[in-house]
Amino acid sequence: MAVHRTAKSLYDAQLARFRSSKMSIVSATRMMASQGKDDLYELLSGTAKYKGHPFARGQSAASSTAMGARRSIKGQKSSSAPLRPINVKTGRLRASLRLNVGPASSYDLSVSTKYARYILHPAGTRKMVGRGVMSWHDKNRAYPTGELTKRHRLRLRAYRDSFKKAVSRP
Repeated sequence: MAVHRTAKSLYDAQLARFRSSKMSIVSATRMMASQGKDDLYELLSGTAKYKGHPFARGQSAASSTAMGARRSIKGQKSSSAPLRPINVKTGRLRASLRLNVGPASSYDLSVSTKYARYILHPAGTRKMVGRGVMSWHDKNRAYPTGELTKRHRLRLRAYRDSFKKAVSRP
């Protein structure tokens, strides 16, 4: 599976894939669901070595930023670790990924470990910052913000655009 670093590269790759094959809606949905599982697996596959815990919130709200970066004494942010991918410690979180098929070709991606809700919670916890993997709806935002949602929307847009071009051909 290719790793796409930008939204445009993911969109172009998906558009090329949909154009090259004559997919039905059911097979396209199945493919997008399995790629969503692959995306989550990729976002949970970090291997970086950090000293301490770079995503811990400080003793007070003033000592760390919302993104986990430590503030220096003068109030400037010091360097912080990237939020994604999430590092692997035991591998149980990745191993618990499940893609369930529901009625009418609907798919449900779930993670079954007890601690997944703390690690993947969009806002984080009181001791750990949110990592931006999963989405959450905020009444002040028009769209949910999460890496999985962004990638899924790009796939849907690529499928829609390739379908429109296929239908409009004479």
